[in-house]
Amino acid sequence: MMDLIINFINTDREIHLLLNPKSKLIIFANEKRIKQILEQEPRRAIELKNKIELIIKQVKTMQGTDFDDKTVNKKLNELYTKYTNEYNTKKNHKTMTISWAQNISWLNESFEEEVSKYIIPYFFQIRTEFLRLLKQSKSLNELTHLLHSLAIALLYKYFDDKQKETINKHLMIVGKKDELTNEIIKLLSDKDFIKEIDSPTVLILNFDSFTNTKVMIIRDLGHSTTITIEDDNKIIYNIPKANSRQVAALKEYIQSRNGFFNMTSDNQAAYGSIEAKNNTINIIKEILLRLPSDLTYFDKNTNQRIR
Repeated sequence: MMDLIINFINTDREIHLLLNPKSKLIIFANEKRIKQILEQEPRRAIELKNKIELIIKQVKTMQGTDFDDKTVNKKLNELYTKYTNEYNTKKNHKTMTISWAQNISWLNESFEEEVSKYIIPYFFQIRTEFLRLLKQSKSLNELTHLLHSLAIALLYKYFDDKQKETINKHLMIVGKKDELTNEIIKLLSDKDFIKEIDSPTVLILNFDSFTNTKVMIIRDLGHSTTITIEDDNKIIYNIPKANSRQVAALKEYIQSRNGFFNMTSDNQAAYGSIEAKNNTINIIKEILLRLPSDLTYFDKNTNQRIR
């Protein structure tokens, strides 16, 4: 039997990671703040750089001594210096708009796809892939996206048994419970549902936070699917291992509700988002039902899981 591990994480809105040594609860941010800065004037670049430096320091704390922060800082300074040199010498509005887009705010779709496929939980080559993608990053936005994804991918590792509350033999949780967390606990306490999604063991990690953003990292469905829930309403998902046949039912479901669904160019992964419109728990349930495991997938023609 396979294990399904769900890491349930509340996140702060600021782009930084905070580590509490006593509780080992890590608070990290979604990318809302970074996007706000990217939409503003070029003079905000130094603020952006400062926030990325904080991310680098905290990811190093998470990773331990094997995280080469010097290499990451070198890339950060390279990108920042390239932009500021142009800003200080050319100060032409048109030129600076182009430079801001190229060196600061650019996020190439193929780069985003690579991050979605390789910077994922429970992947033994994550360090190698991180260094490869670090070299490929061409903007501060791409660097931030890479670091943010690495932080999410590593979070499942930072809890001991004392921090885990056993709900039942299928389910454990770390952290406080809120209304949505309790709804998902109820869903994942249903033995028939657990059996239906082909995975008997669930771990929920729920972090204390200043905001209402959560992340679910789901092991052995789509390898390690990540679902982010913003404001208990917007659901963003990344499925690092799935072909178009395995997620055809999910695609149909998401698009029928005006959500966004996309496959990577090599047809090996899928990602997208959907607005829950006060129907969050039901949409989460429907997404989980349609995620493929290593042995089965949900067939859209028969509306059932098949091998």
